Amino acid sequence: MSSTGNLNLHPSTTSELTSSAYKIYFQNFFRFFFPSLLIYFITFLAFGLYLIDKVKEFLLTCSFSFSTKASEQAFGIVSQNILPILKIYSLFLVFVFLVFVEKIFISSFYVRFIENKGIGREETLWENLKFTFQHPFIYAVIAAVIVQGVIQLGAMIGLIALLLGAFIIGIWLTISLLFVLPVVVIERRGPIKALKRSFNLVSNYFWNTLLNGIVMTLALGIPIVIIQTLISIPLFLDALNLNGLMELINMDSPTTQQVLDFCMDIFKRIEHRYWLYALIMSTAYTLATPLEPIVSTLLYYNVKSRKILSETLNTNVSQTEN
Repeated sequence: MSSTGNLNLHPSTTSELTSSAYKIYFQNFFRFFFPSLLIYFITFLAFGLYLIDKVKEFLLTCSFSFSTKASEQAFGIVSQNILPILKIYSLFLVFVFLVFVEKIFISSFYVRFIENKGIGREETLWENLKFTFQHPFIYAVIAAVIVQGVIQLGAMIGLIALLLGAFIIGIWLTISLLFVLPVVVIERRGPIKALKRSFNLVSNYFWNTLLNGIVMTLALGIPIVIIQTLISIPLFLDALNLNGLMELINMDSPTTQQVLDFCMDIFKRIEHRYWLYALIMSTAYTLATPLEPIVSTLLYYNVKSRKILSETLNTNVSQTEN
């Protein structure tokens, strides 16, 4: 399987799939990196600053009752300030959903790009963006929300039964629904039909898809995680204020006010150069975003080609017997 050839010509080995994933990611890195970075950066910068401002406002105005037990202090803060906490949490959920939608859009863009490579179609950046906005984007967002809901529900059901059950159900649903985004973008199907189609494609190739997916994700994901860690640790340590943390830990019984002051100091440190924090977080997201669409799209073409080959062989056998 080539990154520039027809992706569904023949089934591919794990090494071929991994090689294709590397080529697509690194040969086209700068083509997508800066547009994706800009999309994430604007969201992190604008929404993040607003969230930090609201958290600081909460820390300055929250009411609490003193207690000798940390658990009682925490419960007191939550119970006495439930509405402001719910407001901040709601804003955080909106922020997470917005980033999630952006990730789906960028992922759809990647799937379209791989499809174009596979069939030799030339498409400008604007044409790709226009197509992604017109059809797949809305369907992809709806499908992605449904997929996440189904996976989370399945994991909860498994968790009720047994922790291992949650893990097994989560893995099964993740692999079974892996092709939803490629089906939406490439086959132009709606959310529900895309879910059914993904289940149908994976049905006879579950273990093959799981194994290839693990190898490809680790091969491409480990370098990304290492880079993310290296660029994130310095800022994390700077924001944490280790000296203040050690002072707080060494206190026999820190008061609620001292804990709140420590938290306020962290948010002030972050706010002071938040543009840099937003840039680092956006970079981390931008590096990781291509992983899922590249892996899922290459595996989609691999399974689809295997299915077509199997059906062709079965047809030939039937015709020979007749």
